[in-house]
This record gives sequence, C-alpha cells and structure tokens, in this order.
Amino acid sequence: MLYKLATRPHWSKNLLTIIFLLQKGNNDLYALAIMRPYMFRMHIWTAINICIVSLFYMLYMSASYPQVGHDYAYFLPRIFDTYLHYQVNGLSIQWYTPSFGGGLPAYSNPQHIQCSLVQLLSAFSNPWQASLSAVIIFISIGYLSTFNLAYRILKLHLFAAHLSALFFVA
Repeated sequence: MLYKLATRPHWSKNLLTIIFLLQKGNNDLYALAIMRPYMFRMHIWTAINICIVSLFYMLYMSASYPQVGHDYAYFLPRIFDTYLHYQVNGLSIQWYTPSFGGGLPAYSNPQHIQCSLVQLLSAFSNPWQASLSAVIIFISIGYLSTFNLAYRILKLHLFAAHLSALFFVA
C-alpha cells in the first residue's frame, strides 16, 4: 500500500502524511489524508443539501412571521427578558424575573433558555434571526452527523449516505 502511494507522481506531497500514518498506524486517518477523486463531489453535495434544507426551513418558518407558533410566543419574550437582564446586571444567572406576573422564578424553570444557543446568538442579532440561525446550525450538525454515520461507519454508498442524511433532517 505504501509502495503504491510512494510511486504516484506527487508522492512528495504525501511524505509527511506517510510518516504521520506510520507513527499512528490508523487506517481511518489514511482514508482521510489521501483524498479520493470523489471527495470533492461529496463536499459539494453536502453543502448543496444543507443549503436547500436550510432555505426550506427559513421560508417555512417565516411564511407567517407574526404568527409563527405557540412555542415562539412563549420563548421570544423570555429571550428579550434575559437580554434585558444581561444589559442591567451583566453576565450573571437570572434567578427571578420581574417582567412576568410580578416576579417569576426563572432559573428553576426547566423551559428557561438562558444557557442556550438561541440566547447566545440573540446577543448579536434580534431573537427571530437568532432562532433561524440556531435552526440552521442544528440542521447542519444533524446532516453532517448522520452523513458521517452512514458513510464512514455503516459504509453506505455516497448517494445513499446523502439521502439518509437528507431524510433525517427533513
């Protein structure tokens, strides 16, 4: 195997890879280090599929923007409340909130999302864009994880792995 690698025209580019793999002795690293001809297609299809699914979710969620769902009517005011807490008290835990009903426990509420990706992203944009961004990030993580499971672990064909990841996130 190493003889075939060393006799390729561009074997000098792979010399450090060969040394590293001989030290580690890991076949998975060998498969990752030596790019196959279809690896470029795999990355292109991954990016295209993630963009299509993310665009669908963005259009689907924004179709009736003011009336977006029962859970957003609950969580968006709490994101604003936590943002106001950060503005007044700095980066600290919000134990109680005076904004709702004359004071409600916030930290002990299991649905409090102070330590979430949406709350982190709402520091840089408005809560609606933060919610959409979080959905896109989670779609990307789910797609890439499912694709990795199907392609690398279950050893499915490239098309079948993309299809299974697309079915999982859709």
